[in-house]
Amino acid sequence: MAMIKILKPSVSAKIAAGEVIESPVSVLKELIENAIDAGANSVSINIEKAGKKLIRVVDDGAGMTKEDLSLAIHRYSTSKISDEKDLNYIETYGFRGEALFSIFSVSKILISTYDGKSDTGYTLKAEGGDFNTISISPSAPIKGTTVEVRDIFFNTPARFKFLKSDSYLRSSIIKLVEEFSLILADKKFYLNIDSRDVYNLTPQNSSDILSRARKILGDDLLNEAICFEENFDKLKIKGFVSNPSNLVSSKNFQYIYVNSRIVESKTVSSAVYKVFEHIRGNKHPLFLIDIEIEPSKIDVNIHPQKKEVRFDDENFVYLCVNKTLEKSIENYSLAKSINLIQNEVKVEDYTPRFSEVTEKKDIVKDFFQSDFIDKMYKNKKNTIWYKPPISFIGQAFSSILIYQSSTSILFVDQHAASERITFEKYLKEFEEKKIRIQNLVIPFEVRIPKSNIEVILEMKDWLMEAGFEINRNGPSSIAVYSVPTAFNLSNKDVEDIFVYLSEVISKPSNISAEMKRDTIAAISCKKSIKFNQIVDSASAINMLEELKDAKDSMHCPHGRTIIVEITKDEFLKKFGRIG
Repeated sequence: MAMIKILKPSVSAKIAAGEVIESPVSVLKELIENAIDAGANSVSINIEKAGKKLIRVVDDGAGMTKEDLSLAIHRYSTSKISDEKDLNYIETYGFRGEALFSIFSVSKILISTYDGKSDTGYTLKAEGGDFNTISISPSAPIKGTTVEVRDIFFNTPARFKFLKSDSYLRSSIIKLVEEFSLILADKKFYLNIDSRDVYNLTPQNSSDILSRARKILGDDLLNEAICFEENFDKLKIKGFVSNPSNLVSSKNFQYIYVNSRIVESKTVSSAVYKVFEHIRGNKHPLFLIDIEIEPSKIDVNIHPQKKEVRFDDENFVYLCVNKTLEKSIENYSLAKSINLIQNEVKVEDYTPRFSEVTEKKDIVKDFFQSDFIDKMYKNKKNTIWYKPPISFIGQAFSSILIYQSSTSILFVDQHAASERITFEKYLKEFEEKKIRIQNLVIPFEVRIPKSNIEVILEMKDWLMEAGFEINRNGPSSIAVYSVPTAFNLSNKDVEDIFVYLSEVISKPSNISAEMKRDTIAAISCKKSIKFNQIVDSASAINMLEELKDAKDSMHCPHGRTIIVEITKDEFLKKFGRIG
């Protein structure tokens, strides 16, 4: 008996659907693309239970006839292409004819449509990939198409079981609508989740790319953003990028489009990062790049969800993006600023022969949350530099504190030292569950991108443990009712912390409470004494006394050196006082 079998159509259909439809977010993406391909100027979206219960998309596009409607949910049925040659010149979002079929295979679907020419509209109902369930009946003649998808994966419980949390899915849905809205500024987008309006974006002038972006991302993220538009022989590039002095903490705010299609492209990302490689440190540029190119010059048929794109000349695209951004930044009169930043971190030819407090240790250039655990709990306490009596001599460059001990001179980075002290104080309070809370008479209002709000709200319980009492305050902000007393935080400080957290911790449920705690502690330490801040003698002495009791007095939570020590003998040798 043969062991190899031809799968039943009902089984193969569900397997194929899994390649296109991974979650409610995948469903929504396909439905929005269909609406735009149909010429819609308005797209209204309703979501219930993170899309698990309902996804409804209403558009004012061309609509369908009864005949087209009856074919729409069949596999490989499409109005976008006719033959193999058309695959080389794809100008629409969809083209495979798999989306509606895949959605139909794993859900209960309803499609109401009217083309504006027939005597009436029509409604199709079907479920579970079973063509015997299809029914078509007359409906109201309302121009456009409405698609309702209910009970996704009702017939594949294993798939449903492995869906992400509701808050993660809601955040991803909002993020997806933001991505479409940014590039299609001339379209109206409305999003309602569980009877709560999230977005109601009216059409903008398509050439004013920043206007729509400010409504979605906010003014702070786009502060002095640099717009660009360049035409090359084979393509056109337009968009905006961060001012080099306003970079962000993660890659969450990077948008790449090819012919207005949402894509991922290592070629484009690498070209952008090359421009910022000497100045970004552990930060990342925010950018939106839309490449308009002849359809025959790209291949979008390399991923089931059309996430990736391949250019016929990757090197040319790389150079075009790279040179466009370089030119735009220079034209913005920032070339001098960039050079100054580069010169500030340039290592001088002369290196004094001094000994550090401990063995040489490289500065951590890229931040990883696990670093906090390593730095905090694995470093051995070492205070060999503490040799009383110690006196405070003064402050250099309003940044480095200078002390004299019995056998050496100590140079202390005041910000790094203050950061370490505050960090460990907070951890001690947290571990002993004795965090002191400052209840705010007037709650802070924190405004961050809406897709990030869901991430913050998923952290609500452990934020409470960390000293932050929060709640939703309308669709676009969070109210903060209390903060940890240790940090003396302002409204702007809290906003910066939450923006950072929502960027770095995109999946809160997958990160341990310990890492979350250490992350927020490190960010809160930004309230420590700053570089270029005058410190009086009493404060300087007190700081050193507190620093000697730290678990790691040699490094700040990010790994930067706190103390450099020059022995008395090494110092006097510079003046020829000892041989």
